[in-house]
Parts: sequence; structure tokens; C-alpha cells
Amino acid sequence: MSDFDPWADERDTPSSPSSTAQRPGDSPTAEPDSWWGDANAGGATLRPARRTQPASGAQQAPREPSILTVCTGNICRSPYMERVWAYELAPIGVRVSSAGTGALVGQPIEPGSARLLEARGVDTSNYAARQLTEEMVAGADLVLAATREHRRLIVQVAPFALRRVFAVLDFADLCEGLTPADVARARGDNVVAQLVAAAGSRRAQVPARQDDAADVVDPFMRGDAVFRQMQAQLDGPLATISRVLSPSV
Repeated sequence: MSDFDPWADERDTPSSPSSTAQRPGDSPTAEPDSWWGDANAGGATLRPARRTQPASGAQQAPREPSILTVCTGNICRSPYMERVWAYELAPIGVRVSSAGTGALVGQPIEPGSARLLEARGVDTSNYAARQLTEEMVAGADLVLAATREHRRLIVQVAPFALRRVFAVLDFADLCEGLTPADVARARGDNVVAQLVAAAGSRRAQVPARQDDAADVVDPFMRGDAVFRQMQAQLDGPLATISRVLSPSV
């Protein structure tokens, strides 16, 4: 979609009757419409999982703040984001995980991404690619996708999460200019939820990127030069988001 506007998607719409996995504080959203694009992109058809509604009045235990990163195969872009943030945000207790819309389930991190991570002292062991599920999205305070098409697919799986799912480069643009104090003043159950609220409040002030500048390149089976291009696209935005969450990074 050449005219896709990521900020225009953040709107108040009627609640979806099929969405039972809403978390406290999630805004209701409509059923999928045309802006979600091709549901079969990346070679996978994603369907919402069947979930049960928590009993009325049930107490939900507090949980650690969490970020989920998503790409297609879950072996190049999303694990790069996951492991960089897991390393940088561990001191403030943020849990970071990743998944793929068409995951190569069980595979390790692709060697091209692994070499880039290891060069900066980040551990790449004990990793296995995972297929994205509704439960994974429901368990995250922020979901960051490698591309806008991944974002559409994620929201198709979990419409209730619309307001906390972003393409990573778009989200970094919203975070540019924020300070930790801005995040601390925002509403939310934890620091990541507060970051989502603070960044979302800037939609009217931040021009959306053109489509050709909004997506992180897929380096799978394309050589080290493309992996370095992926790294160059991601390192600045990852650092921007990290600094807002943790000034010591």
C-alpha cells in the first residue's frame, strides 16, 4: 500500500466480538479491514487462537514489562532486536522475546545475525525460532515488527492489541525527542506500557515515513552486506528506544 498511514490506524472503533484476549487498558478495535493487506504474506496463514475469558473479578498478578519483536522466519531480524534489547534492558527488568509470522520453527539465529550480535558481545546461544501466536501478543506490553506488513499480520492475529503494535522504525520515530521523564509521567502498568502511551501521544506531531523507508530489509540468504544493511537500519532506532526506557544505556 503506497498510501498506508500507520498513525491513521490508531483509532477508536467498536469492539470485536471474536476478541476475548483483551488486557486491562487495551482499547477496543474493529474486525480486520482492508489496511491489513494480504493475510498470507510470508507464507503463513495466521489465525487467532481460541482463548477463554478470565472469570469476572479475577485478580491478575503483576508481571514484568515485556517487548515482543516479530519478523517472518524469526531467525534474522527479530532475534537481532530481541538479543540486543535483552542485553541492554536486563538491568531494568524488561523481558524481551521474539517470534515469526512464518517461523522456521526450532532453527537457531541465522549466522549473519549471530556474527553481528557476537561482535558486540551479545549471547546468541539457547535460541529456537517460534511461530507467532495470539497468546504471545497478549503477553507483551509492546510488539515491534520488522515491517508494516508484519504489523498488519500481527493485528490480524490479535486485533485487541492494535494500539501497542508498531513497525519498529515507525515506533522509533515516535520515541525520538521523548525523555525518560515523559515516560514516567505517562499512564501505564509498567515502564514499557508507559512508553507506548507516551509515544502514542506524539502521533499528531510526527510525520509518517514513506513506505520505502519504513521497513527493515530481510537479509535471509542474501549475504553479509545485506545483514550489515539490516544492522545499520536497526541500531539507531534500537538505541533511541533503549535510551528512553533506560537512560544509562
